[in-house]
Amino acid sequence: MWKEEYTQACSILAAGRYAKLAKQAEGLHRWVNARKFSVVVVGEFSRGKSRLINELLDRPILPVRTLPTTALRTTVTYHNKEMLVHVGPDGKKTGYPLKEQAWQQFLAGEGRADPQGALYVGVDIPWLGQHRLELVDTPGTGDLVERRTILAE
Repeated sequence: MWKEEYTQACSILAAGRYAKLAKQAEGLHRWVNARKFSVVVVGEFSRGKSRLINELLDRPILPVRTLPTTALRTTVTYHNKEMLVHVGPDGKKTGYPLKEQAWQQFLAGEGRADPQGALYVGVDIPWLGQHRLELVDTPGTGDLVERRTILAE
């Protein structure tokens, strides 16, 4: 109901001498409604950050292990097509199916250098979209790999 009233009010303003004000109000409205609310989970390594997010989602989306696992900032958000997207340091985006084997190259502690960039996970969990909510998993603080601690901070 409020959207109809808002649209009608902007139309009335635009028709009169307040066209500039109406344009500013419309821009502000788009900005506010495009925003997402981010919940960032931060803590020491191997303390259950990824597990907490999985519990909130009621599904095992993020990999969980005893050793440090999360090497990149990982943002989980609503998308009707479930996927894992890696954004490299150069901005290049690469999509993967949301399967366990797709995660392997992005995990910490696999005897190789940590991956670079960020991960975005789209999941078909409607309440995330309804509330414009994104959950952000971070590498653990206090990790022996300083780069992960810096990412978390």
